[in-house]
Amino acid sequence: FISIVQHESIPQAILGTDIVCQAKSGMGKTAVFVLATLQQLEPVDGQVKK
Repeated sequence: FISIVQHESIPQAILGTDIVCQAKSGMGKTAVFVLATLQQLEPVDGQVKK
């Protein structure tokens, strides 16, 4: 399931829009931050070990 907080915040965060998110504990605020951060990473060839 995806929370209302995640539904509203993830698309904006991935686009790079600044967001302010306030919700109760366990509603997925950290997931919004992590997903938006991971989406903005750019891999560099030769930097990842297999």
